[in-house]
Amino acid sequence: MSLSTRVLTAVGAVACGAALATGSAAADEPAPAPEPQPVPVYQIPATALTVNGLVVPGVHFATVTATSTGPGEVGISAPTSPEVCATTYVNKNVRVDYFSPATGAAGNVTVDPCPDSGFDTAPATAVATPGSGPLVMTVSVVTVGDGPFADLPALPGAGTFVVP
Repeated sequence: MSLSTRVLTAVGAVACGAALATGSAAADEPAPAPEPQPVPVYQIPATALTVNGLVVPGVHFATVTATSTGPGEVGISAPTSPEVCATTYVNKNVRVDYFSPATGAAGNVTVDPCPDSGFDTAPATAVATPGSGPLVMTVSVVTVGDGPFADLPALPGAGTFVVP
C-alpha cells in the first residue's frame, strides 16, 4: 500500500471515529420535552347570561379546551375573548367536574376564563391527572363575589374527550 493510501485510510478512520463519538454523545443527551398538544373536546358548552355596560343582555357559551401535558395528564381551560370579559362574565369562573371510566378517577377543576380581570380567583389553566383514557365532564359557570349581576342564570354543559 502506498504512503498516500495509508494517509487517506488513517484520515478516514479518524473521521469515522469522530463522527461515531459525536453521534453517541448526541444520543446520550435527553430528548426535549414534547410540546403540549391540543386534545379534541366534544361538548355542549355551558351557557351563561351576561350583561354589558349598557345593560344589554347577552349569552355566552363557556367552551372548554384541553391540552395534553403528559401521559394521563391534561390541562383544562375555558378561554374567552376580551369583549366577553368586559361584561358581567368577568366575575365568573368555570368549574369542570370529570370522571374517567377507564381508571375510575373523578375530580374537578375550576378555571378563570378572564385571567387578566383582576379577580384572579382561579388559574387560567388547571391540570387534571385522571389517567389515560376517555373522560366525561360536566361544565358549570360559577359566580365569584357579589354584585348586582352576581346571580345571573347559567345552564350547565357536558362533554367528553380522550386523555392521551
